[in-house]
Amino acid sequence: MHGLVTGQESRQQLYTMLTRGRHANHLYLQVVGDGDPHSVIRPDTIAPCTPTETLQQILARDEARVSANTLLRALSTPAVRLFQAVQRLHRRPPPRGRTAPRTPDRADARRPSRPGRA
Repeated sequence: MHGLVTGQESRQQLYTMLTRGRHANHLYLQVVGDGDPHSVIRPDTIAPCTPTETLQQILARDEARVSANTLLRALSTPAVRLFQAVQRLHRRPPPRGRTAPRTPDRADARRPSRPGRA
């Protein structure tokens, strides 16, 4: 098997690619641009990833489908529930009757401190 790796693959695609060779598997990593003059200004063209970084990106990209039971089990773990509770607290408006302390704005700073003085 001879396969071209661009870095956009998922770990499942890489696994499939690497398990198809009967006698040998060869991966070729794309390390140069595609010849497009507009791609010169892109950050990945100026400072390309090393082969190890490209492999780490591919292995971190998981596109496997997750069942409903697995998703519910993952969402019911204490760490996830705590994170969700903290997120809800930050989004909630202040309770009625309690307001945040008022901070002076620029108009308040220009007003005279004593009446009658300009």
